[in-house]
Amino acid sequence: MTQGADARKFSRINQDSSGKPGMEPTRQQAIDGQPDPITADGRRAFLLRVAELLHRHGTPSHRLERVMTGVSQRLGIEASYLYTPTALLVAFEKPEPQTRLLRVEAGPVDLGKLYEFDEALERLDDGHATLEETRERVEVIAAAGRRYGFFPSLMACCVASAAATVFFHGGWKEVLLAAILGSMVMLLERLVGKLRRTGYMLEALAGFFAASVSLIVAATLIPLDDRLATMGALIILFPGFSFTVAMTELATRHLSSGVARLAGAGVIFLTLAVGVSLAWRLGQDLRPAVPVILPLPFWSEWIALACAPFAFAILLQARRRQWPVICLVAWCGYVVARLGTAWMGVEFGAFSGALVIGALSNLYARLRDHPAMIPQVPAVLTLVPGSIGFRSVTAFIDQNAVAGVEFAFSMSIIAISIVGGLLAANAVVPPRRSL
Repeated sequence: MTQGADARKFSRINQDSSGKPGMEPTRQQAIDGQPDPITADGRRAFLLRVAELLHRHGTPSHRLERVMTGVSQRLGIEASYLYTPTALLVAFEKPEPQTRLLRVEAGPVDLGKLYEFDEALERLDDGHATLEETRERVEVIAAAGRRYGFFPSLMACCVASAAATVFFHGGWKEVLLAAILGSMVMLLERLVGKLRRTGYMLEALAGFFAASVSLIVAATLIPLDDRLATMGALIILFPGFSFTVAMTELATRHLSSGVARLAGAGVIFLTLAVGVSLAWRLGQDLRPAVPVILPLPFWSEWIALACAPFAFAILLQARRRQWPVICLVAWCGYVVARLGTAWMGVEFGAFSGALVIGALSNLYARLRDHPAMIPQVPAVLTLVPGSIGFRSVTAFIDQNAVAGVEFAFSMSIIAISIVGGLLAANAVVPPRRSL
């Protein structure tokens, strides 16, 4: 089903006995046979709340605006939505014009809650729930805690950092240190998150901590490449996915959101680099010569690939029953990307991998009637160029402008290739769901 068909699905506005669109009922009949007594102001408040929650749990602008436009049509309200990562602007047209501006911080992606929000809205559209029931269900979902507790999240960070270091061609010493530091970065994130006034210092503190510990270990305990270990430890903070989403929003003409998200990703890169560069400057006399890294066996990369999607699924709060499809899509996309890179270069590899990921995610959405974001987001994380962007910034710190420009250009080309693959996938397998 195309985007237009998806909008038409939500535009089945209730009609009264005269055949004219009815503005009061949210569905033709409630479960008890009576019209749902929600006023126009109540429906507007519901739309604002749903938009805020979708925004807060990581829905990109091109998906959020499409979903909310369809829900508004379903409720008989004309509304336009403008989304940026820090604000949500909603303009209601009828029965009386009204514009609302919400200041909302875009939080991390929570695939489990996005699935449940989508399920609640689907029940409303199919007439299986009233608007009041849907509103209560949405609030219950929003108030629920994280799906996975402290220990699973800690292990997921550890595995993600170790797998990333394997992909960066680190040795076993770098992989082990990155895994330990990755879990400690998560502990630092939890600690900083409890202190409101220091929340914006997380990236700088994490960069300084990871670089300092890596440098001290390399200088005093075990000869290793501290830069690879630092990069692997910080992988969960790299905004490579945000950068790719920003490029997607720009490609789909959501310019205000795309520019804002792109600027935010750039600031995170720079903030991480500030913490890392400060540690390097303070410990420049400690840095030993970079040792020769003994390559890991060829099968180590496949073990990392087997484990990484599970770690990303936990970090993104995906439901356990959706882990198999997440892993399958991620594995297929990565293998195709590797084959494409060996055949035609890294740009073609990124494009072909994203094309497979997007097509399989849309196929899953059509067959299971679930949001395509569920397998797509974790799978894309195996392709995003966050590490290349970090290398670009650190190259500039080392006053190697040529390498910095080369890395920055490579990051942009790879991100654009991923975006092109995802957009091409929508043409090959048209998405059925807005999410």
